[in-house]
Amino acid sequence: MNDLSIIAIPLSMHGDAEEVLSGMYKIPDLKLEKPVILDIGANAGMFSLWARYEWKDSTIYAYEPSPKMYELLLANSKGYNTPFMVAVSNFAGKTILYDGINNCGQASIEPVPSANLEVGTEVEVISAASLPRADIIKIDTEGSEWKIIESYPYWDTVKALMLEWHSRDLRKKIDQFMLAKGFDVAEDKTSPFPDLGITKYVKTGLLPKRSEEHTSELQSLR
Repeated sequence: MNDLSIIAIPLSMHGDAEEVLSGMYKIPDLKLEKPVILDIGANAGMFSLWARYEWKDSTIYAYEPSPKMYELLLANSKGYNTPFMVAVSNFAGKTILYDGINNCGQASIEPVPSANLEVGTEVEVISAASLPRADIIKIDTEGSEWKIIESYPYWDTVKALMLEWHSRDLRKKIDQFMLAKGFDVAEDKTSPFPDLGITKYVKTGLLPKRSEEHTSELQSLR
């Protein structure tokens, strides 16, 4: 599923959209019935669209603070998700959403290197503590990942977390937190950049057992 004609997306993000629609977040053998999905940092809705294709009977809540990207999210929703124009963090209120340096997908409420701290828009923020129970959570928030994960109260119902992380140090902290909550690392994708990658966590016992060699590889990443 990588036909970009089905989604409204800025030209600068075509590469990212192709990756997501091609299954960048897929976890093989993850079988769930009627999952509730939180798409946090929904951008233009690429993950929501892919998730709806992957789990046709899913309920999807999508959170995107950028007014420009929210318009695209609405255009791409086609009724398969419920969108909210808010950022998610560990507090509720208002803050500045900084523009991304290279493209709109890098916009962040955190002072990360990929954000242009001289240009921003005031946006609404909700606390992760107020989010609903879910079976699947995807987070791509350009630096707010740990604040969201630490504040979310319903990890007992979550079956899988798809995470794009933006700090190797915080990723290690997230690893420890998720392992303590009863999750395994299903897949870890690194990138050419030291503080960027995608890690997929799955509740222990939901997937077929991995080989000892694969388990050792994952442990070495920590």
